[in-house]
Amino acid sequence: MEAKDFIPLIPLLPFLGFVILGLFWRKLPEKLASLIGCTGPFLAFLASIFAVRGLHEGKALSVTLYQWIGLDGLQLNFQFFLDPLSGTLCLIVTGVGFLIHLYSIGYMHGDKGYGKYFAYLNLFTSMMLVLVLGANLPLMFVGWEGVGLCSYLLIGFWFEDMEKSLAAQKAFIVNRVGDAAFLLGIFLSFMVFESLDFQRINLLAPTAEPWILALIGILFFIGATGKSAQIPLYVWLPDAMAGPTPVSALIHAATMVTAGVYMIGRLFNLYSLAPYVGDIVALVGALTALFAATIGITQRDIKKILAYSTISQLGYMFMAMGLGAYTLGIFHLTTHAFFKALLFLGSGAVIHAFATKDHPHGEQDIFQMGGLGNRMPVTFFAFIAGGFSLAALPPFSGFYSKDPILAYALSKGEGLVSLPTFIWLIGLVAAFFTTAYTFRMITVVFFGKPRGKVVFSRNPHPSLPMGLVLIILSILSIVGGFGLEHKLAEFLGPVFGKAGHIHISHKAHIINLVITSVCGVAIAVIVFILYNYKFEDLKKHIYTHPVEWWMWFLSNKKYFVDEIYDILVVRTVRNGAKWLLKWVDFFIIEGIVNGIPKFFREMGSAFRMIQTGRVGQYGLFLLTGVLCLLAYIGYLAVFVF
Repeated sequence: MEAKDFIPLIPLLPFLGFVILGLFWRKLPEKLASLIGCTGPFLAFLASIFAVRGLHEGKALSVTLYQWIGLDGLQLNFQFFLDPLSGTLCLIVTGVGFLIHLYSIGYMHGDKGYGKYFAYLNLFTSMMLVLVLGANLPLMFVGWEGVGLCSYLLIGFWFEDMEKSLAAQKAFIVNRVGDAAFLLGIFLSFMVFESLDFQRINLLAPTAEPWILALIGILFFIGATGKSAQIPLYVWLPDAMAGPTPVSALIHAATMVTAGVYMIGRLFNLYSLAPYVGDIVALVGALTALFAATIGITQRDIKKILAYSTISQLGYMFMAMGLGAYTLGIFHLTTHAFFKALLFLGSGAVIHAFATKDHPHGEQDIFQMGGLGNRMPVTFFAFIAGGFSLAALPPFSGFYSKDPILAYALSKGEGLVSLPTFIWLIGLVAAFFTTAYTFRMITVVFFGKPRGKVVFSRNPHPSLPMGLVLIILSILSIVGGFGLEHKLAEFLGPVFGKAGHIHISHKAHIINLVITSVCGVAIAVIVFILYNYKFEDLKKHIYTHPVEWWMWFLSNKKYFVDEIYDILVVRTVRNGAKWLLKWVDFFIIEGIVNGIPKFFREMGSAFRMIQTGRVGQYGLFLLTGVLCLLAYIGYLAVFVF
């Protein structure tokens, strides 16, 4: 088989797993459901390796399966396109996806929807691969909507719990806002370029008016803020933690939420030429990184902390893409998939250790934990590897991917008063907050003494599949970034061309390295001391100082953004819908639909009253009519003629 022959198999293999599990999940035993569920992603990973190895000198491969849409002026093929960019994402989705499938064998053991869970995971993997491999915007949108559907199904997997069901609805509805803008971007792209093919759009981008490019770029970016949880459409992601923890690792950390970053990379030439759009993308990313980090530092739910961390790290990716450092954005996407999946799965092992019959989903409040380092050594090691990488401390993988983004922003800034320098400053402060909430979480969970009344319900050590996955991802989080930056830049070079070549001044690199490393280590030590030895003093200080208390209170309440959205958006829409239901639907539409037959029914009832069958009454009506007619004729003879 040639390399391109493997391309259709990449999304097809997990889809076959979905079909089999979707049809027979009620009848399949757990072991067989696990085998089928893991085989598809694993074979897709192997197919991705063989296909990517066939990319000689970065030359792209494409496979047209059939003509999808054939209209006058629009010829669209169901075509998959593999180049170094889509190949990188395929390896991440299938590789990390397979590990998370493997981890789920232990985590979901005994769940009544075990087979259905793996069916949904397989469908998600297939749809994500369609998104990545699609050669045109409509095919990408099929995958875009497909992963949104799977996200809804998996967030609400335990739908008997109303909280989880509402979280799924929230994610689905918020994403529809971004998807509407994405659709408008597709329509406008076709009007301008008369094509929806990615290569064609990038080729024709220089011929379009700058303001048109800017409008298209903004519409697509709004779509990205929904799928990739950026300001203002980030509010669904923290609530999405209601789903099973492996779902949070796969969909809401490593893969789906990076779709917006990938989309910008796919349309890199459009974004490079659109005036001010790159600055907007970078600024929104930087503000999101800081905003989410300031919330994460006061949360108690271990998965919510990681959720806000994901939003923040996605902000760094958009910073890179907006500044034009496309290879750095994809590099951070890659390492983030390693260490954030590791942290989520590690948190799953912690939560799983506290599961009981009365509390089947475990404990997520970090202040009900403590002292787990000795009792869960494998999980502790995983958190150290993932946490140090998240905090971007050398020599862990996150350091190699996040530090160059900040250094590039500083290097690109022209003096102290410039947008790139401002973005660097925001990103730097966000990095300090990241270190703080990361080591707060590690210290509270794994050091000190056990807190609260929570006790282990079983052997706290993760099962064999869970432990194996944690070890593999720990290794990747430690060494996965070393030397990868230059290799990935060289690999992605044919995709981005000149736009992929960036220069970071030596001065900017040294300044950023010293500040982030020294301050990062100092913050880590301070946080460890405060939460391990001086926690009561810290609480007392916050409660006795109004400024600090208000800062903590606003952060802990997430700045009341959900409440503001509820008042300004949710209630407004709901009240508007009630008004339309009452006056437009009931009064006007139903009034017309029901009023016309009612009118004729009443008319019929009135005429039916005179149909008595009495001849004398009919004669009286006839005589009355004749007299009226004679009176009318007399009136005409006297007054008219």
